[in-house]
Amino acid sequence: MTEERHPIIEALDARPPWTPARLTRVMQRVNPAVRTVSAKIDPIERDWHAITESALTAADGPGALPLWAALGDSTAQGIGASTIDHSWIARIDAALAADDRPHALVNLSRSGATSEHVIDEQLPLLDLLPAAPTIVTVCVGSNDLMRNPNPSALAERLNRLVAALPAGAIISALPAPSFSPTGRYVNRALRETAADHRVLVAELGPHMVAPHRGVSADLFHPNDRGYDAWMRAFAEQLGLDPDRVPAQGAVTSRLPGP
Repeated sequence: MTEERHPIIEALDARPPWTPARLTRVMQRVNPAVRTVSAKIDPIERDWHAITESALTAADGPGALPLWAALGDSTAQGIGASTIDHSWIARIDAALAADDRPHALVNLSRSGATSEHVIDEQLPLLDLLPAAPTIVTVCVGSNDLMRNPNPSALAERLNRLVAALPAGAIISALPAPSFSPTGRYVNRALRETAADHRVLVAELGPHMVAPHRGVSADLFHPNDRGYDAWMRAFAEQLGLDPDRVPAQGAVTSRLPGP
C-alpha cells in the first residue's frame, strides 16, 4: 500500500520546475558561472522538500516540535551559498536548537518567487500545517524589483504581502544599498505597514557587505559571506546573538539516505 503523502508535499512537488527570467537566460548563455549556479536551483529545492517532509512528520503527534515556516524566494533557499547548510536559514535553525528552542523547519519558499507568489502560493500552505507556526519568516522583493522597479508599485505589492502575514511574522527589508532612492522609499513604506500589522522587519542594510565580498559567482545571489547579513538581521528579531550563530547548520543531515 502506498503511504499517503502530506498535502503540503503534494503541493510543493506539483510546482512546475524553476524557469529563469529573460535576463537570467541571457546571462546563462554568456556566463558559465550563472549556468553553474542555476543548475543547482532545482536540486536544492528538492532537498528542501525532503527536509520539509521530514519536519512535517516530526511535527505531527505527541511531543511535536513547534513549527518554523520559511517563505520567500531564492534567498530563503540559500541559492549562492556553498551548501544549504551554509544558508542563513540552516544557521539560524542550528542556533535555535543550541538555544534550547528547536523547531521543525518547513521551507515553503522557491527560487524566482515574488511577493505575489508568496501571497497566492505559499501563504495558503500555512493552513495545511498540523499546527500554527510559532515562527514565520519571509525573504522576498528582489525579483519584484527586477520585474517592475517602480518604487510606488513595489511598495504597494510588499505592503499587500505584509497585510496578509500573521502577526509576529518577520519579513526582510529590501536588500538595497542605503544610497538607493528606491530602497529607502520601499523600506520606509514596508516599516510603516509592518508596524500597523504587528509584523517585524529584519533590517538587512546595517549588515550588508560590499558586493565584491558578498555576491556569489553569478553576481546576483549572495555567497556565504553575503548571507551573513540575512542571518544577522533575522537573528536580531528572533532574540539570538548573531555572533554566537554557528557558521554552518546541519539541515542536510535530515535528508533521506541514498
